[in-house]
Amino acid sequence: MKYITFDEGRPLDLILLGRITIDFNPAYTDQVKEEFKPLKNVHMFESQVQST
Repeated sequence: MKYITFDEGRPLDLILLGRITIDFNPAYTDQVKEEFKPLKNVHMFESQVQST
């Protein structure tokens, strides 16, 4: 069974697999120290880009 067909006239096909996500975690720095609590009670977040 063939799921993907490629144009045979093209010299190269490129298939990218993976994902990119942005995680929003409670901020924990010297100025802001958010403890673990429900997200609705968190006031400051820090973002981090993740790729797999």
